Amino acid sequence: MCSMNSIDSITFSHTYTFFVVGHYTINIKSVGSTKLQKRISINEHCFVNCRYLATGDSFRSLGFRFRVGFSTVAGIVNTVATAIWDCLVAEYMPVPTGREWKEIAENFHRLWNFPNCLGTIDGKHVQIQAPASTGSLLYNYKGHFSVVLLAVVDAHYHFRVIDVGAYGNSSDGGTLAASAFGKALYSQTLQLPADVPLHGAEDQSPVPHVFVADKAFPLRRELMLPGTEEGVQLAAVPGQEDGGMHLWHSGNTVASIPESSGGVSTGCREGG
Repeated sequence: MCSMNSIDSITFSHTYTFFVVGHYTINIKSVGSTKLQKRISINEHCFVNCRYLATGDSFRSLGFRFRVGFSTVAGIVNTVATAIWDCLVAEYMPVPTGREWKEIAENFHRLWNFPNCLGTIDGKHVQIQAPASTGSLLYNYKGHFSVVLLAVVDAHYHFRVIDVGAYGNSSDGGTLAASAFGKALYSQTLQLPADVPLHGAEDQSPVPHVFVADKAFPLRRELMLPGTEEGVQLAAVPGQEDGGMHLWHSGNTVASIPESSGGVSTGCREGG
């Protein structure tokens, strides 16, 4: 699908075309190549897709602008965006390895004073106009239609895993369980680091590495939810008089990281 190549653009048979992003050659399936329809050039593929990603214009508007059918625009956007994702995801957003999970945990401990943390998870509702015949599938508890962006963010506010497109009527916990990441997490196939004792409590039992999320997610061994101050008694960490309170505040602060990252990523069309 992807290769390093010095060419700028070429045409390959009657089905596939190629274009270059940086030093990547991306293979996309041509749209609009029927006998009754002039085959759309690679430049038009790129222009239509870039215009859509930059402006969010409707397919109808883009169809009038580029003088192509609305369904053709939909096909171009889906095909080109999928090809770009398939080509670049392995380098720019691979699932972390066991060594990388350990580095993430070390960064959370160093920057956020929260040990054994592998990331923070949250879902954001991106408001959309409901497609025809979808009923209440996309209608969320906020009172509008949306798809869900689920993200795992590291200590530097970097997205490490994302899942896009879940129905708006799904809860955050349901979206996580149905995602590829959630299935791998629950089946313990993510190569997470082994349990280790907390710093300063090496003589105590090992503690699992966890992801931190808000109360919309289920409490599990690998998923930790920050509590509320009311009615909570915090156990002291050995050698640290205020260690329990310190960890509690750290956990709540860490849980807010996706709010900052998610708000920036979805911009003015972010729904909450």
